[in-house]
Amino acid sequence: MLKTTVAVGAASRHITIRNGVRELEKQLPAPVPAPVPSLVIVHDAVRPFVDEAVCQAVVEEARKHGACGVFAPLVSTILRIDANGFMAEALPRHDLFASEMPQAFSFENLKIAYNSASTDELNNGTECLALVHKYTGCQVKMLPVDPNKYFKVTFEKDLLAVNAMMASERERKGLLHMGPISRNGSSEDFVRDARQAPPSRSTSSSSIPSDYP
Repeated sequence: MLKTTVAVGAASRHITIRNGVRELEKQLPAPVPAPVPSLVIVHDAVRPFVDEAVCQAVVEEARKHGACGVFAPLVSTILRIDANGFMAEALPRHDLFASEMPQAFSFENLKIAYNSASTDELNNGTECLALVHKYTGCQVKMLPVDPNKYFKVTFEKDLLAVNAMMASERERKGLLHMGPISRNGSSEDFVRDARQAPPSRSTSSSSIPSDYP
């Protein structure tokens, strides 16, 4: 039997994930305990394109190593800027990469990491793989992914890219898409089969908060 449970979110990424971990630890009312998962996938809604094959790959590597993530190449040099607004350091880009999602973990490793993390880490940290590596010592396997599909939707340019990709996919499937996804959720949006007569106009909206971290 499949069960879907919604855990309460929080102000930070790590506390939200910890809430999810604790929800998984709970059991169904006796005498039917809920099975504790052996592996867990962590993903986020701001990376809307994910392949089943990638999910399967990270799960298999997490089964072997205890944790697995995906990465994409950086496209710009990373700088350290000092408190006065001057460049302090330019980091070499050849061995630095962008961490993307999904990630997979043994449930035990994820539980240990989030039960061990400090308050500062929970409030200000952003990388699950780093917590698991720090508190369990497991070697985190990393797999490359296509940067054209695996990216974080953060800026307006990312929304434009997502809308173009969705429109292309709908056209490929013989669907018409009217109206892009917008930040303020004000655009009109409907989908219809291109082979059918136009339906009556309907309105829905999707939005991403402008202050999303």
